[in-house]
Amino acid sequence: SSQLSGVLMADDAVNTAAGIADAGGTWTGSQPVADISWHNAALFCNWLTTGNAYSGYYAITGTGDSATAVPNALSHDAYAAANGPVYFLPTEDEWYKAAYYNSAAGNYYQYPTGSDTAPTAVASGTTVGTAVYGGGAVTAPADVNLSGGLSPYLTMGQGGNVWEWNETLIGGNRGLRGGWLGNIDIGLWSGYRLDFDPAGEDGSVGFRVASIVPVIVPEPASALLLVLPVLGLMARRRR
Repeated sequence: SSQLSGVLMADDAVNTAAGIADAGGTWTGSQPVADISWHNAALFCNWLTTGNAYSGYYAITGTGDSATAVPNALSHDAYAAANGPVYFLPTEDEWYKAAYYNSAAGNYYQYPTGSDTAPTAVASGTTVGTAVYGGGAVTAPADVNLSGGLSPYLTMGQGGNVWEWNETLIGGNRGLRGGWLGNIDIGLWSGYRLDFDPAGEDGSVGFRVASIVPVIVPEPASALLLVLPVLGLMARRRR
């Protein structure tokens, strides 16, 4: 099972990673990273996994803006079982479940704020049932930790603010989910998806990461091995 980051990747977080071209230059500080290609988002996942943007779950050809990333042939779970903790871009199913599924009730909602009613549009904040979207006076994304109410899985900003890359191939493109601040509510709706050239960059497109930290079962009477997950909530694949 995978764990999805509770918030989008912030611009200043990605700027710390060596080997990431441009590091998403549209926004700054704690605003979401954007203007970053799918390939460079994959480089960042590698950097989180190994400390080296060119080594990890994604095989990389080329460098910088010319880099091309290809996911490992192993599934995320199998790769983690063989290699240890791994960071990656979520599949569309993983992303979808974290956004729309309520495990307590066993149902999916239409919007990523735990509701079948469109969230209230805001420019910033964490009030339940809100999201950063709607255009108009909203001209820049909110900080990643102020990007609306939580999903039932306690992730923030999966609706609005900026579109989010996922790993799923759609034709020759990679998937986008969640909408952005300039959308009306349909962009946040569970049935709406887009795709985009993985080498493309746009100020409305960012990403969040997922991770798997294998659990090691200790021998009887041995010490418990503690593992520290990244910020977020368990998001098993959508059934």
